[in-house]
Amino acid sequence: MAKPNDCMGQPHDNTLGLLESEDVVANHLREAWNAFVKLPVQHDDDVSEFRHAIHSLQYLLGIRAMRRIHSGWTNKEGENECNS
Repeated sequence: MAKPNDCMGQPHDNTLGLLESEDVVANHLREAWNAFVKLPVQHDDDVSEFRHAIHSLQYLLGIRAMRRIHSGWTNKEGENECNS
């Protein structure tokens, strides 16, 4: 499998297909989760709701990679984000 390129054409060795900048965001999400679960519990649903929010953000990162892999997927302006 070929290594994905970032929009500047630099190879990024990541089997998940994320750009290096997206991988940074994914790591921030992991850090946010790790910090949140260390907070004192205020409500029984807090951890579950935070987990759901993290998963929603991870989904959005995955969709960005999907759009690049399947170049027919475009942003709302009709351009592939690496070509806009």
